[in-house]
This record gives sequence, structure tokens and C-alpha cells, in this order.
Amino acid sequence: MPTDEQTNVATAEAATTPDLLPLHETTLIGLNADNTTSHALLRTRAGRIFVVQTGQDTALGHVIAIGETYVVLRQRGKDTRIDLPLAA
Repeated sequence: MPTDEQTNVATAEAATTPDLLPLHETTLIGLNADNTTSHALLRTRAGRIFVVQTGQDTALGHVIAIGETYVVLRQRGKDTRIDLPLAA
């Protein structure tokens, strides 16, 4: 990416919204899907980023589902839905 490009105003404002992400819990920060698979980006409260897909076992739990705006994780028999911050 060229270094002389500037970020458009809408992107810059969204990227700098104070207190948008809850930093004290695991947060869904992005989703990516194609015709065959979906991936989700999860941020832990420690700041670690995981890229996960459905069926994967992670330190955060087993990835049960990835939807258009959410991820469902199963840990110790309990299902937890994590929504994108703006979609909740």
C-alpha cells in the first residue's frame, strides 16, 4: 500500500471511536467469508488475536458457528455468542 494514501474520514472515525470495544472480555473484531469457509477475528482481554473457523478448537473454546455478525463458542459445555460490537 502506498504511504501517501490517506484514510477516508468514515474509516478514521470508526477506527478511533473511544470505548467501542470492551477490553475486559473476548471481543469479535472482524469476520471474513468466502464460498467455502468463514473466519472470525477474536481479541482476548489480554489483547491476543485469534483467527478461527467453524469446528476449530481454540484456547477460547470450540467454535460452534460463525454468522454474519457473530461467533458461537462452546467452553466447558456452555455456549457463548459473541456479536460484533456495532451489530449488538
